[in-house]
Amino acid sequence: HKLPATIRSRCQRFDFHRIAPQDIAGRLTYVAQQEQASLDPQAALLIARLSDGAMRDALSLLDQCLGRSKTVTEQVVTEAAGLVGREPLFALSGAIAAGNSARALELIDQLYRESKDMARLCEELSSHFRGMMLIKLMKDAREMLAVPEAEYARLKKQALSVPLSAVLHGMETLQGALEQMARGADRRTVFELAVLRLCSPKLDSSPAALLRRVEALEQGAPARPQQAAPRKAPAQPPSPAPEQREAPRREAEKAEEPEKAVSPAPPGNAEDKFTRLQKSAQKLAEWPEILQ
Repeated sequence: HKLPATIRSRCQRFDFHRIAPQDIAGRLTYVAQQEQASLDPQAALLIARLSDGAMRDALSLLDQCLGRSKTVTEQVVTEAAGLVGREPLFALSGAIAAGNSARALELIDQLYRESKDMARLCEELSSHFRGMMLIKLMKDAREMLAVPEAEYARLKKQALSVPLSAVLHGMETLQGALEQMARGADRRTVFELAVLRLCSPKLDSSPAALLRRVEALEQGAPARPQQAAPRKAPAQPPSPAPEQREAPRREAEKAEEPEKAVSPAPPGNAEDKFTRLQKSAQKLAEWPEILQ
């Protein structure tokens, strides 16, 4: 907003928005009819997706397709735009989901020999992963994806077999590869490294890859059986107290025994005492004589 408010108030302002893919496809079909050409509905949707909401780009791509053939099919659009095609994308994403790195490298080599642009392939694969993300997160993503019904069903089937964390990790890895390609790195090598990291999360030390490994371990681990609550042992009847037989028996014996009377002193002991007393008395009687 470098213009003063007084100038902006005297100018007309037009905000351009992206046109919906369905509207672009309808307009392309009308133009093809005016040119007396045949445009397949799937080809019209593909051109609309590639134009990214710009009608001028869509008409330019349609003109290129009409220069190749008056019957414009999805294959004609794929060749004119230099796309990889849906089949290689499904095959490559399937190899990544299965962790088959050898099969993924074979597909990349085959596409490279067909002179496919590795940066464009990486971009299309990232868009493929985005489609799976939308299907997993939304109730119905047909309007946002703008793909034929058969392709949508196939993409939905593949999305349901891949965890969301793996899809998000794939998108982040591929976007990082595109940034490296933009800096001038070897496109094929960068793309192969990215695909290898997606096939084998153990080769990637990023947090997203570690999360994928943890989820894989959780899914592969057998579920623990729920332990039933320990049953309480049946209450045993209280054991009878040991019969206290000894104490009553002893008490009975004590009751039966007569009380022992105090035995008198034996007679011998009394006589000896009396004799000693007599001898003492005699000695006392002799004391006056001893003193004289």
